[in-house]
Amino acid sequence: MIGKLLVISLLSLLEAYFNGDMPTWQAAIDNAQWETLCNEDKTIILNTEYGFVASLIDEAPTGAKHDAKGKEERKAKAEKYLDTFVNHIEDAKSFLPDSRYCTYRSAAYAYEFMISKKLTAGIKSFQFCKDAVEADPNDPFALALAANVDFYAPKILGGSKKKAIETFEQAREILLTDPQYDLWWNKPATLFSLIMCYQAIGDEKTAKAREEELRALYPNLPYAK
Repeated sequence: MIGKLLVISLLSLLEAYFNGDMPTWQAAIDNAQWETLCNEDKTIILNTEYGFVASLIDEAPTGAKHDAKGKEERKAKAEKYLDTFVNHIEDAKSFLPDSRYCTYRSAAYAYEFMISKKLTAGIKSFQFCKDAVEADPNDPFALALAANVDFYAPKILGGSKKKAIETFEQAREILLTDPQYDLWWNKPATLFSLIMCYQAIGDEKTAKAREEELRALYPNLPYAK
């Protein structure tokens, strides 16, 4: 069964990603009646929540520099959507591939860690990330998550920018050759992250090549110009 959100929703969500239009993502999440959705549409909403919660946590403060009330409001909003994300992950466990379930679970624990600073959440995030790649070494979502972990983790915890680039390149190869990912926001997000990795190690030549590749893939979208 093809759900009513499929295709058109993916395209609109991709365009919203390039435009930094998170209200469109929020509206898609808020307006979706989860219990009535088919599995394909649940997958779309779940993946949107995956990115949306991250955007809430990364959201730059607005207003006064030390706006305590604003910070608490943003934290409460992130916690609200994180709770929904976790509930939906567990509800979707029966039809999600194991690698994707573990990827989302790892992300959810990472978000919890970033909000609460609970060490146990960070440890669980690392373990689910490992489980995701072991479940399917060719799942580009799992690979991209593992690459992000390698890139940002300190060396003492096994972080490695070289390893991160290698893993991002694995994900890139799959994303570029498998058309099922063409409309998913995760594809350009992974390519953006790879560009940042090359820039971080001072490899501007490869970073430029990857930027040109991105512009060729998405010539009419603002971030690619």
